[in-house]
Amino acid sequence: DGIRDSVASRGLGDVYKRQVGCAAALAALDIFDREDMPGRVRTLAPTFENTLHSLRGEPHVVDVRNFGLAGALQIDPRDNDPLVRPYELGLACWNEGLYVRWGGDTLQFAPPLVSTKSDIEQMGEILKLSLNKVF
Repeated sequence: DGIRDSVASRGLGDVYKRQVGCAAALAALDIFDREDMPGRVRTLAPTFENTLHSLRGEPHVVDVRNFGLAGALQIDPRDNDPLVRPYELGLACWNEGLYVRWGGDTLQFAPPLVSTKSDIEQMGEILKLSLNKVF
């Protein structure tokens, strides 16, 4: 009776929505496996790490950290406001064609899993250019 009452009050729409969502998730996992995304991350991670860590010592870069294809640059606050410099730097990167997420005193990076070594290196060039423009 409980199932019949539930179907009568809500219809079967939820059941079909779940099936479509599950099918999409399974298709995404198939692509993830077929394209060997974990292997791509292992291959690109050293280039990403070297690219980010090469920015250590640039003006107002306080810290550099990464794990795999996730990374961040911690930026020195200006006038005790940790938001200003990352915001300005994020906009400078945007104007050069690179989207960067910023939050608090950091710029945060997570390049797409389909990135190439050249994409990562270009990201580093834009970051260095933007750091020197803004600061």
